[in-house]
Amino acid sequence: MMEALNSYGRPFHQRGQEMVLGPLNPAEVGEMLGLDPASAFDAALITGGLPL
Repeated sequence: MMEALNSYGRPFHQRGQEMVLGPLNPAEVGEMLGLDPASAFDAALITGGLPL
């Protein structure tokens, strides 16, 4: 998908920047979603800590 957006002649050409996002820990998931610790841990387990 990014190759098509970033190809020559497209408006996004050479404007995209690759970004690597690592997994989030349960505390970060809980803070982002406003969850209590137990729910944050469940959410982190369900998503694998990966930002979707």
